[in-house]
Amino acid sequence: EDDRDGDLKNKAIYFNVSSNAGGLWLENDVNLTTDEEGDWNSLDPQIRVETSNLYVGWYDGRDGAYDVYYNYSSDAGMTWTGDQRVDQDDFGSAYSAKPRMAVDGLGHVHMVWEDLRNDNNDIYFNTSDNNGATWQNPDLRIDADEEWLNGEIVACEPAESFGAAIDAEAAGMVVVAWHDLRNGNLSDIYGAVSIDHGATFSAPMRLDAADGPSVSDSLFPVVDVVEGDALIAFRDDRHNEGFDIFFTKSTDAGETFTEEIAVDSDGGGYHSLEPKMIARPNGDVVIAWTDAGNPANGDWEDILYNYSTDGGLTWEDE
Repeated sequence: EDDRDGDLKNKAIYFNVSSNAGGLWLENDVNLTTDEEGDWNSLDPQIRVETSNLYVGWYDGRDGAYDVYYNYSSDAGMTWTGDQRVDQDDFGSAYSAKPRMAVDGLGHVHMVWEDLRNDNNDIYFNTSDNNGATWQNPDLRIDADEEWLNGEIVACEPAESFGAAIDAEAAGMVVVAWHDLRNGNLSDIYGAVSIDHGATFSAPMRLDAADGPSVSDSLFPVVDVVEGDALIAFRDDRHNEGFDIFFTKSTDAGETFTEEIAVDSDGGGYHSLEPKMIARPNGDVVIAWTDAGNPANGDWEDILYNYSTDGGLTWEDE
């Protein structure tokens, strides 16, 4: 984000690239939006890279309420196709923001975001099979007012949904996770899985299942997909003294998820926040997070991590 354009201090999305490990950069940064005068805000850029293909998404207010936009380069950022709108309701008619993106190396680009077109904050999805040249119309709501419960699809109340995360792989699996309030005043983690490159999704399934609906606040999942396995981590305050980081996975394309495991060992004595996760086909999984104590007691924030070498079945001490 950069507010160099115009007098209003609105932000545009800028890009630069080095082809020699940071020794030299393009002489001029590249504005990836069509806004050259600072007429609107463009925010929260996301970038994904596959060899020389670069994919960038953001949200901006050029048409009124925020919409989700995208730009693409096939030559490592030397040229760009031009920005394209991803959400498919009327231009500027409703807040569409905070996009998160996944690519699979085969031309599929998947985007999720928060959307207010139905008055509640919902999670919407769109996909392209040609590197973003065109997008599906209509887009697809993921946090439907129904869910998998005890092996059956049941109706539930409309609710606010936030914090979408996404990952995908070339075989066709796309996994989306988020937190929402359908069960009460405390958030639960939900996930939905596609096995056809995002053409269809399963009904949402609650993933923080061991502590009961809305018993604790479960927030901000992260997602990784590795060789057909869906791995999800999130923060949860079920121990009543602070947030812990929990992990769950599916090995059957989202039909079932394992009971969640706490990967930090303090038992809720500190706030463990903002998990980041990376997994490899050999079974290695690493989760890192911010660990925040009580500053009044002289505690400071630290960065901790834990790892598994068996795909998340067991974990070491962080």
